[in-house]
Parts: sequence; C-alpha cells; structure tokens
Amino acid sequence: MTTKVGWISNSKDRNHPADRRRFGWFLSHFGSDIVVESANKGTLYDVLYVSISADLNYWSDINENFSLKSQKCWVVFDICDSLLTEPMYKSCLRPVLRSLQGHTFALRPYKATIIKMVKNADSIVCGSFEQKESLLRFNSNVHVIRDVFINDFQFSKETKFIKKEKTVDLLWEGFANGNGKIFRMLSDILAGISKDFLEKEIVLHLVTDKKICKFSHYLCQETYIHLKEIFKNHDIKIMIYEWSGETLFKLSSIIDVALIPVPNDPVMLNKPENKLILFWYLKIPVICSSTPSYNRVMREADLLNYCIEGTSWRSQIKKLVLSNNTEDSYKKKIDYYISNSFSSKIVMKTWENVFKGSKLYDE
Repeated sequence: MTTKVGWISNSKDRNHPADRRRFGWFLSHFGSDIVVESANKGTLYDVLYVSISADLNYWSDINENFSLKSQKCWVVFDICDSLLTEPMYKSCLRPVLRSLQGHTFALRPYKATIIKMVKNADSIVCGSFEQKESLLRFNSNVHVIRDVFINDFQFSKETKFIKKEKTVDLLWEGFANGNGKIFRMLSDILAGISKDFLEKEIVLHLVTDKKICKFSHYLCQETYIHLKEIFKNHDIKIMIYEWSGETLFKLSSIIDVALIPVPNDPVMLNKPENKLILFWYLKIPVICSSTPSYNRVMREADLLNYCIEGTSWRSQIKKLVLSNNTEDSYKKKIDYYISNSFSSKIVMKTWENVFKGSKLYDE
C-alpha cells in the first residue's frame, strides 16, 4: 500500500543544504512504496514533514491543519536552527518578517509558535545533542540527525583540481546574508597574519553568495565590494566563489585550513556541528570558535586545541601550515572520527527511529 508523504521543505527545489542533506537524503535511500509531494494546506497525509522554514503559524494549528487532527498522520518537525535561544526582541520581530514573506501572521513571539509546533509533532528532528536537551522539555521524542554530504560531492576521477601555488590558502563557507559579523571576525583574526608567512601570499577563499543583504532580501550589495571594504587594510588576497559542491570539492585540494568563527549570538552559538563535519568530510583541517557543539566534537576527536577561545587563531594557523607532522596527525584523527561516527548506516538507523510508529515503519 502506498504511503503518502507531505513535505514542507526549506526551498522550492529542495536543494537547500538542510533539505538535500537531511530528509532528501533519507528519502533517496528509502526503498518502500511512497509518494512524496510538496505539502498542501488542507490535505491529509500519512506522514507530514515540516521544516523550520514552513508557515509554522498554520502547520502548528490543530484547528486548521488536518494532519494534526488525524491520529493516522505522523507529523515530524525539523528544527535545525536554535531559534528558541534568540533574544525576545528578535522573536517578536520575526512574525512580522515571516508575514512579509507570505506566512500566516500571529500576534505572539515566534518562540511560542515553535514551542507549539514542537509539542504537537509526533517526533522532532534537530541538529545537536545540546539542542536536543532544550527540546526534551516540550516533546519526549527528539532525535539528533546528522547531515549527510556525499551527494554534494559526486564527481568523476577526471575532475580537475586546483593547482597549489606558493600560498597559504584559508577557507570560509556559508551564506553571506546574516553573516556580516562573521566577516568582521575573519578580518580581526587575520589582521597581521602576512607577518607569519613572509615568503607566501595569504589567500582567503570564500564560498558564499554573490550578494549580501542587510535585511532579508533588501538593502543588498555585491559580496566582493562588501568584503573589499572590510579587508582594505589587510595584505590578503580575497577570492569569492558562488556555492557549488564542485567548487568546494576542487578547493579542498589546496586548502590549508578552514576557519569557523562564531559571533557571540545565542542562535549562532547553539548551532550544530554540521559545518565542521562538512570540512572534515573533505579532509580539511579546521580551526573554530569554542561553542558547545564544536567543543564536544573536537573533544571526541582529540582535537580540542583547535577549538579557540581568545586570540590564538593566528598561532594555530601557523602551527598547522608549517608543520607537516601536525597536519598529518590532524587528518588521521578526522578520518577516524568521520568513519566511526558518520557512516550512512549509522545515520539511516537514526532516521528509522524518527519514523518508528508511522506508516513508513509499520510493524
């Protein structure tokens, strides 16, 4: 018998990283007879998968949402961002922003809507064990799901890698929007770094968006112009690439160190470790800010020295770049950690637990 699945994804084409690396990956490995469609309001499904980008004021409303009314429908809420930790003023402004994007408006802080969705769902998907602890207050069926990156980097043996020059190649990856603070942190971290490598050129590679906007999709400018101003007093070459798996894969052949600075913002500090694991999957050494999830993973991999507090970024970059033994030791540790903690078999078993009790896994 066919199982009907409704999915409210983060992007219409389901190509958002949180779509293709999470529920999209699970569906591609699920062998049962299922039909998946973009969930329509007023339609009943056997399984409803609700992403954080959904119109949560509608989908969390039992009176409006048929699936929440039905005991036969299994509702999963994927809350991959720690929005419950954001300041109250932002939580009060967010419903206005969402309504401008076409979502149902409700006169309450967005945190209250998220909690309502968490309470009404049958199971919850989140990104880290730290986030799980906070969600267990509202729902006892919470699962930490790892992002899977393999579908981002499927290329042939003929893929041409970038030739390594006499450079120190550093990498940052992510969305430009909302990350202005991170770009300024990178500027502070790399101030004066050329003095540590007198015979080499420092190149900062940024895999991101072509434009950066100050407010949603408004007040935008070219990312290169924005960064040129931030790094105007630095002796550093800036290279900007539009995000693609192929670009990131090619860059991995020359990158010495990837950097993950995190601003002192509750939502940012409580993000899961996905970006760290992405770089490790590509065998790139990482230096990152000290956050709960990064601390945990670095400790588990015996690499806690590279989870930075204070101003020791430059010394750790220098140490990794100039010592082949240090780099080799780092890469051996991440190979071991990834193979033992992030195999497809392990991730698939976690997904099975998410849907245990639904029509996908009728016993």
